[in-house]
Amino acid sequence: MATKKLTIEDLIQKKITTEKESVKEFHSEELGGIIEVRKIPVAKVLNLVSGLENSDVIEQYNVNFQLIYEACPVFRAKELQKQFEVAEPFEVVKHLFNDNLGEINKLSQFILNFYGLSELPETVKKQ
Repeated sequence: MATKKLTIEDLIQKKITTEKESVKEFHSEELGGIIEVRKIPVAKVLNLVSGLENSDVIEQYNVNFQLIYEACPVFRAKELQKQFEVAEPFEVVKHLFNDNLGEINKLSQFILNFYGLSELPETVKKQ
């Protein structure tokens, strides 16, 4: 199969397409509805996962909570933080999903798909 030589127009179209793909919808069985998920800067994602190399499962799930919190604007509402009386704002995710770790993991993987990953990289995901 011959590979096409890219043009400036192709690259501009890629940027437009990428911007359109920066918002997706996740169907939550636990919450019974659609959650808007936005692509966050890759630097923020890398910052979140960078310290996981020697972490335990609890730390890994805290990263999942933070990743979901950052990527889903609805979870950043101050009213939720106040209602659930959380120490850290990202902890609303754990409460809203009723500790359903399976669905939390699915949503985290859904978010990581923005970056070509289906889960945390093996070099980071050490259990």
